[in-house]
Amino acid sequence: MIRRFRPVWFPVVLAALLPSAGCGPQEGNHGVPDAAEAASLYIEAIGGRAALEGITTLHTIDSVSMAGITGTSESWWTREPFSGRVSMRIGPVASDLLISGDSVWSLDTNGSLSSGDGTAHAQAALARLTVFQDAFLDPAMSGLSAGTDTTISGERAIPLRFQAGEIPVVYYISRESGLPLLMKTELYGMEMLSMPSGFIEAGGILFPGSTRDSIPALGQVTASRSILIECDKPIPDSVFMIAAGGGDVELPEPGRLHEFDLYGQHIYIEGTVCGRETDLILDSGAGATVLDESLAAELGLLPTGGFSAAGIGGVETFGFAVVPEYSALGATVKGQTLAVVDLDGDLYPLTGRHAGMILGYDFLSRFVTTIDYGSETAALHPAGVLPFPGDAVALPAETAMRLLVVEAVLEDSIPVRLLIDTGAGGAVHLSRSFMEAHPSFLEGRDTLGIEMAGLGGSSVSKVFRGGSLTLGGFTVPTGLCSVLPDIPVVSGFDGILGAAVLARFVIQLDYSTPSVVLEPSRLFAEGLPEDMAGISGRITGESIELTAVSPGSPAWEAGLREGDVLLSIDGIETGTDLVLVDSLSEGPAGAARTVRVVRDGSEFEARVVLRPLL
Repeated sequence: MIRRFRPVWFPVVLAALLPSAGCGPQEGNHGVPDAAEAASLYIEAIGGRAALEGITTLHTIDSVSMAGITGTSESWWTREPFSGRVSMRIGPVASDLLISGDSVWSLDTNGSLSSGDGTAHAQAALARLTVFQDAFLDPAMSGLSAGTDTTISGERAIPLRFQAGEIPVVYYISRESGLPLLMKTELYGMEMLSMPSGFIEAGGILFPGSTRDSIPALGQVTASRSILIECDKPIPDSVFMIAAGGGDVELPEPGRLHEFDLYGQHIYIEGTVCGRETDLILDSGAGATVLDESLAAELGLLPTGGFSAAGIGGVETFGFAVVPEYSALGATVKGQTLAVVDLDGDLYPLTGRHAGMILGYDFLSRFVTTIDYGSETAALHPAGVLPFPGDAVALPAETAMRLLVVEAVLEDSIPVRLLIDTGAGGAVHLSRSFMEAHPSFLEGRDTLGIEMAGLGGSSVSKVFRGGSLTLGGFTVPTGLCSVLPDIPVVSGFDGILGAAVLARFVIQLDYSTPSVVLEPSRLFAEGLPEDMAGISGRITGESIELTAVSPGSPAWEAGLREGDVLLSIDGIETGTDLVLVDSLSEGPAGAARTVRVVRDGSEFEARVVLRPLL
């Protein structure tokens, strides 16, 4: 499974929205204060009710340092009607968020203006309650509650809690001074901490002079320093008008079919980067298009920054580089800023195939993309132009973290929200949050432990045989499914829909609608072959070492174990040929394969009789 790259959620430094720190609260034994009284203590400490309620507009500029690069964050806010814009520029990374009433718009890395996704709406909900301190000015409206006193960096503090949309928020205010010591929020299962310091006065109100934001799960820290704070200054209407970009993509032959290679349940296509031919992976589960760092180095594209993203294999560090030009599926994209990651170092040992780029949201969101697993062809159409076959079904989708999410029904009765991920092998991968909501789901089912690998490493997941899945009007068997490791960014959903289910369809991905169109492919009835051996291997030097053998699987029963080095399969030397190893895992059931390995310096043969794992 290729790990999904999620866009890093930059904690936006709003003048009145307190940013972050790396020290958490320690519970104490003090009494629980009255929330209204605690809110009044905070309000008086930062300037008083009259001063706060008198603010009509707010304009801030901050210098920002993140991941070894610097930039600025500028925000404009009006109280009535509530509207705001946050514009961040850090090195080559840019983002814009526009809020007007209940509407949220964002300008993505393509320069495309679109309705904000779940992250953008979460930021907007938080801004509505915190920019003008309404959560504390009106505790009844915000549902503010106070908790037992805690200790923050040795100082006694009162926790004040409220809910901003789907975001739980806790402000820790000093019992002595009333000033804020720490703010804690959570989004997609990741805790985000903010610590203000060096308060300065503007318009009779105290604002943080500097802040430290952190996402502990990613090891990501952002430092900011206030450059300008203006209260009650007129804001031109033009500030709230974001112009979409474009003109950096060419698609001379829309709808033309291009062949791809379905290898290891991943879609490999031929493409070029700055004129250099390379294989690319088409991955709708990637929140960003990613360039391999070794290819970037060969092309003289030096990345800046050291950001982090979390996924199946752990945390991966990456930078950004401006790529003059790349081409895939008949389209050419110019001058795009892409994440740069050690793709080859992570993926080649697991797949035996080199890839120069993963095509994710930055690419796919520009088009309507048709993928036919049965004929192994794909085509691009202009965004908003959806060729709709007569026997197809359109599923309304939502976008979250730049990924498409659809609703389905699992095993006839369980409604689920699943991320569409063409980069994920396997069928349905259920999240930890799904399992917590359905604790008895695996009762009575046989399970196996199977290695799931991706960028940054691998982990062992529990695998089981699922029942049916209904998507629109289509019901298909799921086959082997898994429970994902604890990946925070997936926790807001029930799971991931992978290639073993998607391959039964011709699918069309439309981010502009958003929607997913399904039409049965020639693989609709039989699907993709299942693993019939129960092994995983990786290239080590000039050979392949078994990295996992599932207990109870045919390979385990044949005596194979983790750490064995493969020499041959049915008399054919394996070398570094992972394709040959993959063929060992494919049926028919009952077929016997002779595998020769070396363990602790001694060679021996094992007879693996293939059968379904569960």
